[in-house]
Amino acid sequence: MKNVDMPENFAFRYSPARFLFSLEIEIPPQLFFVPKKMQGAFVMKIAVVTDDGDYVSQHFGRSRYYKIYTVENGEYLHTEMRPRTIGHHGYQPPVSEGHEEEDHSRGHGYGADARAKHQLMAQQIADCDVLIAGGMGRGAYEQFRQAGLEVVLTDYESVEEAVTAYVEGKIRNLADERTD
Repeated sequence: MKNVDMPENFAFRYSPARFLFSLEIEIPPQLFFVPKKMQGAFVMKIAVVTDDGDYVSQHFGRSRYYKIYTVENGEYLHTEMRPRTIGHHGYQPPVSEGHEEEDHSRGHGYGADARAKHQLMAQQIADCDVLIAGGMGRGAYEQFRQAGLEVVLTDYESVEEAVTAYVEGKIRNLADERTD
């Protein structure tokens, strides 16, 4: 195999007998993104829907608060109770003109009006990485996932136990059982 002279940080090898080429490139670390998870410190925010801060709300749409946990390397740094200002207990976006009955053939939470509500709800927790709830409509579930959230539907009752199980990798996502 023959080495061909290339600029620094490059190596090019050609083997005429095998018609093989290989290119080796050394990329300086500052030229690519290394996720926080790989940099040593892994910080995430986990939102849990709740009515009182202690128990996971079994119905996302009817919950009053998000309890937000900031977690770094498995340690709780901060908790915050954030009111859900959109939904059953908060602001209801106006219904669009020509609103038709929702099509429930795919499950609950589809249609233009539902999408608009879900987008506003997702904006309230846009700084979070994970959303934990007891249950929610299929449309909301899919839209929160499209917004970049990991959505976990669980049978844990305690907020703290659900967050601990998530952080320890022990929580099961029951989305197929807990969406309608």
